Amino acid sequence: MRWLWLLLFTPTLAFAAPDRALLVGVTEYDPSLAAVAPPLAGPGNDVALMADVLQDLGTSPDAITVLTEAAPTREAILAALDSLAIGATPGDEIAIFLAGHGAQVTALGADEPDGLDEVCLPADARLATA
Repeated sequence: MRWLWLLLFTPTLAFAAPDRALLVGVTEYDPSLAAVAPPLAGPGNDVALMADVLQDLGTSPDAITVLTEAAPTREAILAALDSLAIGATPGDEIAIFLAGHGAQVTALGADEPDGLDEVCLPADARLATA
């Protein structure tokens, strides 16, 4: 299985249509995060535009899984990723698009010079308590 990472702002690159796609646009977050992750309008629009791009490339609308608004919880995103992996066959190209708030967390490995990994926040993200 090969993962296709679509690069934005590179109009000169040509992409083949991925066989399947997962598009995640988190627009609404848990109210406890309002100070650091207020609601966003853009991710829902970004997902709709990306779906159009993928369909223009030739990806079937039925092959595109969309999670938007408050639906992209951690559990829902992991379930959608599991579904992609289970349904994948050798040679499949899969696009994954994440839009929403991000954060930095302590790196799990020693490969990050700054000691931090970048993550996309699911709709049900919570602030860590010490």
